[in-house]
Amino acid sequence: MKPVTYIFLSAAIAISSAYASTASSEVLTISGTEYETDLHKALYQVKERQYSDAFPTLLKYAKYGDKYAQNIVGSYFIEGLGTEENVFEGLVWLGVALEQRESKWKNNYEALTANLTAEQKKAVEQKTEEYKAKYGSQAQFVSCRMQQEKTGSNLRVHRCHKIKDTSDQVKVRVYSEE
Repeated sequence: MKPVTYIFLSAAIAISSAYASTASSEVLTISGTEYETDLHKALYQVKERQYSDAFPTLLKYAKYGDKYAQNIVGSYFIEGLGTEENVFEGLVWLGVALEQRESKWKNNYEALTANLTAEQKKAVEQKTEEYKAKYGSQAQFVSCRMQQEKTGSNLRVHRCHKIKDTSDQVKVRVYSEE
């Protein structure tokens, strides 16, 4: 990581540990089609390198528990793509995304956290657990399980998906800061 990043990360840790917020939540129901359409539009914007356009939608979906969105949001925060650079916040989102056991994501996360001090790692882990409680698979009605890859092989991979009810609706938990 860049030396400036360490200074920024240290400041973020200090701010994060000094700031405690309480949040209330409500559960909303969204059409599965609407949910997927908006997410696919944001992922298309990522592909087209329209980072500033994609980031707000991806952050919303990261908060809805989507693991791909969480991974992308984490990367965007670390690189400052479509948002201000915030390495601490980026590492937290990458940590939450690891609920989907994707080896590339895990290797990337381990490489990014390898040179952190014990204090920095502890701060990232603490905030990651807070985010998992709000935006993780259990809180956001996401099912994670092994499934066969769609490429026609017998390879099984761990994937996380929103749980849809019988009328193709998905639930999201939305938090309002108090």
